[in-house]
Amino acid sequence: MTPELSVVIPSRNRWPLLQRALASALAQRDVELEVLVVDDGSTDDSAERAEAVPDARVRVLRQPRGGVAAARNSGVEHAAAAWVALLDDDDVWAQDKCRRQLDALAARDAQIAYTSAVVTDAALAFKRVLPAPDPDRVLATLLGSNTIGTPSSVIASREALLASGGFDPSLSVLADWDMWLRLCPGRRAAACPEPLVAYVEHDANLHVVDTGAVLREFAVLRRRHSGLAAAHGVKLGDVDWWRWIASSHRRAGRRPQAALAYLGVALRFRSGRDVARALAVLGGERAMRRLARPPSPPDAQRRREWAWIEGSG
Repeated sequence: MTPELSVVIPSRNRWPLLQRALASALAQRDVELEVLVVDDGSTDDSAERAEAVPDARVRVLRQPRGGVAAARNSGVEHAAAAWVALLDDDDVWAQDKCRRQLDALAARDAQIAYTSAVVTDAALAFKRVLPAPDPDRVLATLLGSNTIGTPSSVIASREALLASGGFDPSLSVLADWDMWLRLCPGRRAAACPEPLVAYVEHDANLHVVDTGAVLREFAVLRRRHSGLAAAHGVKLGDVDWWRWIASSHRRAGRRPQAALAYLGVALRFRSGRDVARALAVLGGERAMRRLARPPSPPDAQRRREWAWIEGSG
């Protein structure tokens, strides 16, 4: 039978993470699916381990190392279903994530759906929630920053993904933002406000490893989408984007670069608070914590919404 949904998981040399992501895909409720693990030239036994998973819904595609964008494209091209769900190998899904999104797509006659996400640390401890943007304003918000966020929150029409040209293999960290900027214009979106994805922050996150590469990719996006941005009367990249760059330097321990980046935000957007951040980051995390606003305690309902993470380790 043709599945309702194809799940695409690109991976390279990360079997412990892949195993967890794969389990969360296979645990999806009330949806007929296949899972395509795209092995991007692993040099360990990740591909063999994935092939040994005793579930007929799993297919393993092997390719010479070409990067995560090329791996996603291969998965989309080989997908048997009309709908494609993207899942990064270090992220985790709630068990009803895909069913809720497919229902939201049908309700709005949409071609792309995304969810809110819980940000966790490597041990899946809760850090914060990334809310899903308003589907009626998603393109406008995407011109500021990647408000859809992790590809793991997205289900899209296979036809629309192919018609948009696929993910650009010359990009790495920003290939998803580039894709959303090509996928969303002229297409209806749907959003699930519930946090149904755990986006896992860890030291191997690409933007922490090489923020300079992220900025070079951003220059490509700014040129590529200049016409779209001009049509909306803006430039690509808002205050949240540039603060994200500063925080990436900070997370990687590059405090002087973080201070300069926060100072750049302060000058560009006339933000006195970012002047304070520029000074505080040089003083270490204790100084930054004193400056930070205390997080709002989650209410009982929101705790229930992300409680599923506790059983995903």
